[in-house]
Amino acid sequence: MKSLLLTILLATFASLPAFGVEKSVKPYPLDKCIVSDEKLGVEGKPIVFIYEGQEIKLCCKDCRKDFDANPAKFLAKLPKADAAPKVDKVEPAKSSETAADVPAKDTAVKPYPLKNCIVSDNDLDSMGEQASFVYQGQTIKVCCKPCIAKFEKNPAKYLKKLEGK
Repeated sequence: MKSLLLTILLATFASLPAFGVEKSVKPYPLDKCIVSDEKLGVEGKPIVFIYEGQEIKLCCKDCRKDFDANPAKFLAKLPKADAAPKVDKVEPAKSSETAADVPAKDTAVKPYPLKNCIVSDNDLDSMGEQASFVYQGQTIKVCCKPCIAKFEKNPAKYLKKLEGK
């Protein structure tokens, strides 16, 4: 009877909201291990954890030891909001737009919802190593680096593919 009561109490406390816990976690923007640069999934299921509000994905347990030994070294590999790729920029507001219409730089990055390259519609792994970047708060994945240049020429054309997802 005591163990049943204890189980019920623990389940109740576990379901209560945690106060002071950061709710917004930045999604992991890379397709490879931040430590070994190996493509995620090659070594089995990736090791996923949260470090200071940032989701981190590693290829194996050994990389976790290396990460824990020097997190700053590996976190430096993550794209920064202020040092983003040239496609990750906030477009200047047009005269008809208000500041609320322009995405903020420090908003959470949305994960990529498609299984294919947003530019070519090919499987993301069809051209070898895929590429990913952030554009206006949205993670974008392409099958190859040349698709980045195509995306940059007409982002609106390709972003329409995300509207239905």
